[in-house]
Amino acid sequence: MNYRREIDGLRAFAVLPVILFHAGFEMFSGGFIGVDIFFVISGYLITTIVLTELVQEKFSLAGFYERRARRILPMLFLVMLVCIPFAWLWMLPSDTEDFSQSLVAVSIFSSNILFWEESGYFDATAELKPLLHTWSLAVEEQYYVIFPFFLMLSWRFGKQWILTCLAIVFAMSLVVAEWGSHTKPTAAFYLLPTRAWELLTGAFAAFYLLKTRCTTFKKSLSEPGGWAGIVLILYAVFAYDPSTPFPGFHAIIPTVGALLVILFATHLTTAGRFIGNKIFVGIGLISYSAYLWHQPLFAFARHRSPIEPGHDIFVVLSIVNFILAYLSWRYIERPFRIDKNISTSKIFSLAFLTSLAFISIGVLESLYHEKIVLYRHADDVNFHRNTNLLKLAKSTSPVALTINRHDDGNCRFSVLNLDATVSERLTNCAERFGAGVLVFGDSHATNLYHALIRNPANANVNFMVGITKNGCHLPTQEADCQYEEILEFLKKHPSTFKHAIYEKAGHLMLKFSGRREELRNPRSSIKAEIDINTINGVGNYLEKLSKYSSVTWFGPRLEPLVSEREYLKLGCNTHFAPTEKQVTTYNQLDTDLEKFSDNKNWRYVSQIKLVNFDFSTDFGDCNRLLWLDMNHFSKEGEELFGKRFVLSELLR
Repeated sequence: MNYRREIDGLRAFAVLPVILFHAGFEMFSGGFIGVDIFFVISGYLITTIVLTELVQEKFSLAGFYERRARRILPMLFLVMLVCIPFAWLWMLPSDTEDFSQSLVAVSIFSSNILFWEESGYFDATAELKPLLHTWSLAVEEQYYVIFPFFLMLSWRFGKQWILTCLAIVFAMSLVVAEWGSHTKPTAAFYLLPTRAWELLTGAFAAFYLLKTRCTTFKKSLSEPGGWAGIVLILYAVFAYDPSTPFPGFHAIIPTVGALLVILFATHLTTAGRFIGNKIFVGIGLISYSAYLWHQPLFAFARHRSPIEPGHDIFVVLSIVNFILAYLSWRYIERPFRIDKNISTSKIFSLAFLTSLAFISIGVLESLYHEKIVLYRHADDVNFHRNTNLLKLAKSTSPVALTINRHDDGNCRFSVLNLDATVSERLTNCAERFGAGVLVFGDSHATNLYHALIRNPANANVNFMVGITKNGCHLPTQEADCQYEEILEFLKKHPSTFKHAIYEKAGHLMLKFSGRREELRNPRSSIKAEIDINTINGVGNYLEKLSKYSSVTWFGPRLEPLVSEREYLKLGCNTHFAPTEKQVTTYNQLDTDLEKFSDNKNWRYVSQIKLVNFDFSTDFGDCNRLLWLDMNHFSKEGEELFGKRFVLSELLR
């Protein structure tokens, strides 16, 4: 196929936003759409090559996969190899275990599945994964296991039949992507079925341009078409953010933008000459290496720093990234792609043996990750003390271990689901002790329930039940959450509960201009605003519930946002106290919720005022760990703060 400079220029428009987004530059809040552009480019180029060879009757699967191996594997294996010693030196036990699993997953091109199961792409923990970005390579390789076979086997049926089949797959993939972006956003982001339509967008461009030529477009169409593509891409980069449902219909804008550039932005147009200039082309040529290096650089920088590194650090790392990318492109990428002395059999043998080596390292590292880390810190007394405190806190925390539900065998218990058995037990408890107290909500409500039952002052409440589940929050009615079940139960059994107490994590009622964790970084310019839709959803639900019980909304707590990584490295310093920015943000949320509760049929209680946190002791204690998971109480924290939660005062 003929070389097109503008395609390399388009690669620059893909890789730069991704790098700047991962570096935390808030202006590029939608930079993650660069991956979508890569998908369109890949679909276009690979389909063009396959179709050309099919027409010339030269296509072979061995040749296809040899080209993929030469293009993808040398740099990927190099980056993986470089990551290993830094992971051993700098990562903590849980992070090392995750890294070892990713070594195995990347080696078999299934890292997108692993990261889907572990966390969301925009979660704080995801930023610490050196190989997170390989999910997109996994999606592509999974696609290319299927696509060439399909074209080869269906070629005899004609292009029209092929295009019809691909159009059906395209439509199904897009519909599933839109549905998943709202109901299963993590799965939708990572998995092939919801990304296939983007690759197929590029494939359709290849089918069309093999039939005609870009030069056949009139200038009156190609000029605005090319610029429209650039504008759409830039709009998505600057207008989108991690809260944008993705990759559903919102992904159409950058995807169509990439398609328009491929179709219309040629060397004969001003748009083509702009995107095909030397700077963009140069960046595009090294874009694969730049993409591979940036995430390990940023992730390890975050591992080395207790709090989010400043923008100045990421500027330096971005420059280092492109220096490494150029060297890698010149001395690794190009030689492997053009050196015909490395035969096909050698390429496949090396790929197999190297993958096997990484899998072996990953398995061994996974088995001994904790011993490796503890050996490295053998002489660090504080690290071992903090590790033991963290282990103890985790082992006794109902939040850290969701299955660890409380049940005294009587009528003080917590459950995940309100099924028929639990419903019968609730009605029996009400008959024995009278109307009880219900605590419900997300994982913060789990904390609240355990804090209440651990307070001796609440011992006179014989019947108290928690129905809580991590991650469940209104107004989203997820299938495995229990809000509708609770409402229906109270409709049928209004005398079962005298009081219903609801709690919800404060950060889930805020919209952030960047990562929530940056509230702990005094240098960040992160801003937060009230998510009025979520608050209205909670209020409407509580109004319905108040017809059948007295309802109290237990307000959000301050969130120290202390990660396991920070605690192990810094220990019990008062550094963990919330920053002035955090305090201001959550106090404003608390004030707004108090105003929102005026003239409602339910009551609002300020947890912040009730607890009255002492910043010198409540967020840093050398003898016990009071907080877990950045915003939850540990068992020790539940006991300490629970003393301030007296039901007779809380529900008056």
